[in-house]
Amino acid sequence: MIRVKVPMLDTDLKIIEPEYGRTKRIQGKYNSIILKWAKYYNIDPIVIKKVILIESNFSSKRVSKAGAMGLMQVMPFHFKSFGVSKKLGFHPEINIIVGTAILRDTYNKLTKIVKDRKRCFYLTLAAYNSGPTFTTRLIQKHGEVDALKHLPKETIRYIRKYKGL
Repeated sequence: MIRVKVPMLDTDLKIIEPEYGRTKRIQGKYNSIILKWAKYYNIDPIVIKKVILIESNFSSKRVSKAGAMGLMQVMPFHFKSFGVSKKLGFHPEINIIVGTAILRDTYNKLTKIVKDRKRCFYLTLAAYNSGPTFTTRLIQKHGEVDALKHLPKETIRYIRKYKGL
């Protein structure tokens, strides 16, 4: 049995898919794992499925050019904070736990500086793609409305791809 330090995060505010109803049903492996951790972190499971689809197309062995690993393309340094070796980063459940916790933590932090929930959701996706420090600096420099206009092209494509699923 693999042990993971699962952080307790504030989950009072549910992360909900903003385009709910428009989203196509996404079939993929790992449904029971996704549902388990979506419930734990109070995140709409479709959000996790869409991130996995964009990041790895449900391929647990994928590695990006930047070194991100697994289903949710988690950077290796994140695994250490969960008490697991980066070698276990390809394990589907560990990758989903860590990736989902990152989404939850990022959303929680951004709700303190972004008032509009839908905008906060898309800025959370931007932070997942381009990094939370970078995204937070954009918000501080340009404000929550204009921050979306100053995202890198890759991140804008990422958000558009998410919306298109």
